[in-house]
Amino acid sequence: MSELQYNRVVKNGNTESESGNFFPAIPFQIVIDDVTVDIDFVHTSEHTVIYTVSENGKQLISLEHPDYTPDTTLEEAGSQIPVSNGKGFAVVAAFLDLGVGKGSQYKPVRDEGHSESYEIRQPFAL
Repeated sequence: MSELQYNRVVKNGNTESESGNFFPAIPFQIVIDDVTVDIDFVHTSEHTVIYTVSENGKQLISLEHPDYTPDTTLEEAGSQIPVSNGKGFAVVAAFLDLGVGKGSQYKPVRDEGHSESYEIRQPFAL
């Protein structure tokens, strides 16, 4: 039995494999080359929910409801998520591919695709 509830491998914007069921409120990881980015769904004291994006225990950005994408232009989005390998846009692409990210400025990516490569891993929740 797999230890993952959901697993998706994307190479150059194309899904190579996908298994299981993704659940947005369960923590997951986005692996970009040799870097693992942790994603947590957090309830705030203001009765809202955010996704925190972290690497090695350091929070890189909080993505807020309702769009869950950086509040910037499409061209600047990757630089708003300072992943150590410089591939922050892969996080945005993963959110869009999962249907979690919805910012209107990202419509071209949703419509035309992207060339990012990453793996999404979501363990089973207890």
